[in-house]
Amino acid sequence: MKEFVNCTRIDTNSTAEAAQLVTEDNTNTSACISSKMSAQLKNLRILKAEIEDVPENTTRFLVMGLKDIKHDNKETAFEPRHYPSSLTSIMFALNHNDPGGLMSALDSFRYHNINLTSITSRPLRNSQWQYVFFVEAEGSIESERMKASMAKLGQSCTNVVILGSFIRSSRYLPA
Repeated sequence: MKEFVNCTRIDTNSTAEAAQLVTEDNTNTSACISSKMSAQLKNLRILKAEIEDVPENTTRFLVMGLKDIKHDNKETAFEPRHYPSSLTSIMFALNHNDPGGLMSALDSFRYHNINLTSITSRPLRNSQWQYVFFVEAEGSIESERMKASMAKLGQSCTNVVILGSFIRSSRYLPA
């Protein structure tokens, strides 16, 4: 956005957080990139709409809970093992004093021939220089390869959390 080159950019965890920061700024000199709904909810004025580089881009949202959801209706039940295009989301933390620790963790997937589609790191709160990693791996947590990979991953991490498996949208699959 060429007209905003002299602005100070502040990274946030989400567009919702960015909208909240603008709402809390009483100087009336802040702006953010956010959704139309977020602007409406926060009563923010939209300066410019449809600024995306790629109109087909989407944002995914995950619903997480402490318990598995059991489905009575077989038509709506999700059984990831039945879908070859399943992805599994995993979160793990490493000992930050272990040179090559991330390499060892990632090797858990390579060793079991599991492709990673995404890896993101976030700083751990209240732990300087420590990070948590989020990965998405092709396949269901129900598969034997993924189970073996998780066992190997656990050997090189201080913490591993399997967030769950889900079906990858067909629009992201190769033609």
